[in-house]
Amino acid sequence: MVMISVLVIAYNAQNTIARCIDSILNQSYAEFELIIIDDGSVDKTLEIITSYSLRDTRIKIKTRENLGVAYSRQEGLDMAVGEYSIFVDADDWVEPTFLKSLYECAIFSNAEMVICDILVERPNNKVEYLCERPKSLQSNEILGQMICELHGSLCNKLISKSAYARTRVRFLPGLDCCEDQYVVMSLLSKGLTVSYLNEALYHYDKTNESSITNNWLDFPVSKRVLFIKSVQPLIVEEEQKQYFNNYIGYVAYTATASSKSACPNYKELFEEFLPNIKQAQIP
Repeated sequence: MVMISVLVIAYNAQNTIARCIDSILNQSYAEFELIIIDDGSVDKTLEIITSYSLRDTRIKIKTRENLGVAYSRQEGLDMAVGEYSIFVDADDWVEPTFLKSLYECAIFSNAEMVICDILVERPNNKVEYLCERPKSLQSNEILGQMICELHGSLCNKLISKSAYARTRVRFLPGLDCCEDQYVVMSLLSKGLTVSYLNEALYHYDKTNESSITNNWLDFPVSKRVLFIKSVQPLIVEEEQKQYFNNYIGYVAYTATASSKSACPNYKELFEEFLPNIKQAQIP
């Protein structure tokens, strides 16, 4: 019986995908399926993942033209049959007890979402321990922290299939910047039961200076504003609004430094938010 669906979205990941898959297949917990969505890779990614699928029947592959990460993530979720699911990025890897520890925590605490800590792998073999302990386990309070204090990705969060079904939360097509953070915040806005596991089980690779996650500020300003507008309806409590306004101010301020030349109308994009921004200093 498949209890966990592990989802990997791969795009031109020939240099890291084998390490990622090996770490998943090496799990101490075996009742899982591995779904790999090849999002139109033009390198040897498909060849590598196909060779793995011929050796392990738990691996399912879907390949097609490049449609973006949000579309791919939703496609993976729609294919998943596990009672729980979790995403692993193609350039990252996980500890051998990744699935077992998260699953046991979910069962013991009857949680719809389990959050664990992260190990950030940086250049020169430096490792940073990222503690993801929320201030409380109330989903509305975690939602506020998820805006700019906690890691917004899905990679360190085991989520029940029933949570997605109950809340009807889905990825937004075209939202390819912070698309996973949008889903996490949307789920939390629906009142999920959450548990926290004080273990670092996920290795977040930031050694590649050219990766998207290391160049977040290079995303077009319009994409970052699209994320802000997408999550704005979720922000209803005063504490959440404080986090949110600070986040908008940060994005607006960095836009002037990193993207102004590529976005001459950046002020217009932020115009509707300006009255609420207290910490932004926009030229």
